[in-house]
Amino acid sequence: MSRANDESLSALDLKGVTPAEGAERLTRRTISQDDRTACLLLQSYYEQVFLPKHLANCAPKVVRSYAYSVDLFIFFCRRQHLTLVEVTAERLEAFANWVIATKRGKKVTAATHVKRLRRIANIGLGILKESPSLDENLPNSLREFFEDIYVRDRPLRPQSVRQLRMSINAVNKWHGRPALLSDLSDDFLNRWLVSMETKWAPKTIRRRRGDILSVWRHAVVRGVVEIPPLWIRKIKVPQPVPEAWTLGELRMILMATKRLPRWFPNGIQQGQFWAAFVHTAYDTGLRQGDLLSLRRKQIAADGRLTIVQSKTLQGHVCRVRPDTLAAIDAIFPPARSLIFAWPYCREVFYTHWRKLLMLAGLPTGRHQGMQKLRRTSATHLERVAPGYATVHLGHRSADLAKRHYIDASIAYRQRPLPPPVDDESTADAPSPAGNGNGKPTEEGGV
Repeated sequence: MSRANDESLSALDLKGVTPAEGAERLTRRTISQDDRTACLLLQSYYEQVFLPKHLANCAPKVVRSYAYSVDLFIFFCRRQHLTLVEVTAERLEAFANWVIATKRGKKVTAATHVKRLRRIANIGLGILKESPSLDENLPNSLREFFEDIYVRDRPLRPQSVRQLRMSINAVNKWHGRPALLSDLSDDFLNRWLVSMETKWAPKTIRRRRGDILSVWRHAVVRGVVEIPPLWIRKIKVPQPVPEAWTLGELRMILMATKRLPRWFPNGIQQGQFWAAFVHTAYDTGLRQGDLLSLRRKQIAADGRLTIVQSKTLQGHVCRVRPDTLAAIDAIFPPARSLIFAWPYCREVFYTHWRKLLMLAGLPTGRHQGMQKLRRTSATHLERVAPGYATVHLGHRSADLAKRHYIDASIAYRQRPLPPPVDDESTADAPSPAGNGNGKPTEEGGV
């Protein structure tokens, strides 16, 4: 900057005013654009203008990441009083290379720092040009971020990854093209949720809403997206009534296993396999994945077994009856490590299960699978031992079993009824401090 311009700035007496006020004063003076913007220091503008105006509703992690980017850039430039006009594209590119060379971050981290600094400068001045070379390795679409960063950062099961991909594909199909990270906004997501209300069940919409929000929030944490979700449409889902099989229906399933004469390719007789599987699932209440990964050496001689649940990664202790142990031993040989070694894919498992239900004369469908078998175990245990279903299922939440697993029509069949109204012999019991009709007594009760 020229000496004349320095004198012009000093004549304005900007000491003690905020950068915004300084910019307003300079705007009213007939001086050059460079002089007007030179008074906006990067550090001051970020703390006093950008932070309260543009990051007020952001998570603390986002605010800290922006502050770190500003401090790191000032440290790189070796200048405390760095102005916004000095945040040039060439300097940002040199800064990105320096971050990578000094091992303060990889290419994605360096590009994220540059993106934050460019946003601060662009909002403050509106004069910086985009540098495509800095963002070429940064994911631009929602699908790219999910595949390149989200899956790498989060410990996900294969089923969860498949569901998240389906949700992202649904967004892309509705949008007519691959959704970009820059497309993410409250209005964008709300319009997508409204479009699904006539096509999908509320439970499906809520699950897809949660999937996209999870990816979006992670993008905010990683600094790839600046604006977090704020006003997203809520999806109300009717609470389903848990349904379980009666003991009679369970016996019908076990009788149907005797009508399966064939053998699996691994040498296990189909009827004996399903009989042992149903007995074990009923006794333990384990999930399908835990049952299929169960090993014979995990079961002690007294029927007690200890596992680590694949869903929660929590230890769980359960027990099987001697009859169940005998059914398990009946499917050996052939010798193997897994008790229920399934030789086919997941879809064929459900095909065989539906065939078994049809042989038993029971309905088939999406709600007649392994989850109902788990509910059946919890329901009948709750009937004989109230309050124990939570421990039996390995839940950490006390009310989860009651809301989603216990069939009240079976577990609470013997609930008492209030006294009959038509029976005149049933008199109202007097209250302890009254005369039975709600009026106070002479002693002063109500």
